[in-house]
Amino acid sequence: MDRLNNHKFMKNILQPSGRSGSVSMKLLVIGFLLFLFLPATFMVQELVYERQARQDDAAYEVSEKWGGQQIISGPILAIPYDNAGLNKYAYFSPELLKIDGDVKTELRTRGIYDVPLYTGDIKLSGNFSRPDFASLGIAENRVRWEQASISIGIPDMRGVTERVSLSWLGKSSAMTSGTKVQSLEYGVMSSVSAGPEISNYQFSAELKLRGSSNLSFLPVGKTTSVYLKSDWISPSFAGSFLPVEHVISAEGFEANWSVLDLNKSFPQQWKETDNLYIDPWIHGFGVNLYQPVDTYQKTERSAKYAIAVIMLVFLVFFLVEVTSDRRIHPLQYIMIGFALVIFYTLLLSFAEYVRFGLAYIIASVAVITMVTLYSKSVMQNWRLALTNGGILAFLYLFIYVLLQMEDFTLLIGSLGLFAILAAVMYVTRNIDWYRDKA
Repeated sequence: MDRLNNHKFMKNILQPSGRSGSVSMKLLVIGFLLFLFLPATFMVQELVYERQARQDDAAYEVSEKWGGQQIISGPILAIPYDNAGLNKYAYFSPELLKIDGDVKTELRTRGIYDVPLYTGDIKLSGNFSRPDFASLGIAENRVRWEQASISIGIPDMRGVTERVSLSWLGKSSAMTSGTKVQSLEYGVMSSVSAGPEISNYQFSAELKLRGSSNLSFLPVGKTTSVYLKSDWISPSFAGSFLPVEHVISAEGFEANWSVLDLNKSFPQQWKETDNLYIDPWIHGFGVNLYQPVDTYQKTERSAKYAIAVIMLVFLVFFLVEVTSDRRIHPLQYIMIGFALVIFYTLLLSFAEYVRFGLAYIIASVAVITMVTLYSKSVMQNWRLALTNGGILAFLYLFIYVLLQMEDFTLLIGSLGLFAILAAVMYVTRNIDWYRDKA
């Protein structure tokens, strides 16, 4: 008896047609099918993440040979002093640090992926005031002036393409690999002349530096001024400080930063024994070579609307059942749902080889055509089938418009969903949901 009852129950779910099937039962079946499609939409998003991870791997492989993200930290003056018979260092930042950069960019291809790279001509100039050892509690007779050095931090030395020349008090010298500053793990350094009789140390240095994705600077000066220009047309300014002014055009961008010692959270001078670690990536600022909403970001964002699209298409089919004599089997709902899910895999596949807009058109036309023709077979009515295809086309167009509006996505999306809900409520306002018709 139990087996017979179970058989009848499953039959009613899978075959809710005829007068014995209720609207409520069909709604439960559709809700259950929507629940089943949730994992499929999550799998699409996981596929996007997997492909994006492969893109990140490709970017890492290219940057590993070219140069990674760079942050210029310095220059910092390091002067040793006698501390109980051992040499310890005192560190001093510039009074004025001025940085001028001209950055040329290019895209390198790794497989099907594009990786943004840059080569920067960076000029540093400014001056140090006479080091104030007294404020650090160090007597002048303990200072080893003759062992003074200048260090500039560069995290990825593979990006240095030419020897770095330092001009110090009007004399030039070549800088060598390494630093004397505990916060700077990698970089270049040079011995310099220093003494208590010198009150002002003028300096300049030029770097030819390669890198990828990001170029930043650590504001070590009492006043730090940075001017950067580039041919990259979509910069994303990042870090602890934003430009005081910038211009972005079709030819690239220009930006100016100005940072005072009062704006930052580390001192102008300190001792090695203070164990002060200045993290350049936390205190620095600069620019990312941002690629505006790329293929994977757009596909991921579009996939977030997948369950809403499936729900609305199912709703159209359900309304056809309620308002006509046509009956649609749950398996037919399932096939329509899978067609709508396949749209996102088609989109992702094509977008890796052609422009996202073209890929979106190809995937949309393919799925809309398939759903429209299948709707004709199910509903036996071209008008209803074309209406269903038109609604699906509108949904895909609406989502595409949302993808292009990075700043207004939430507003436009909310208004659009409100309008769709209002339209559904209007169309269904006269339906008697209690009648036993579905």
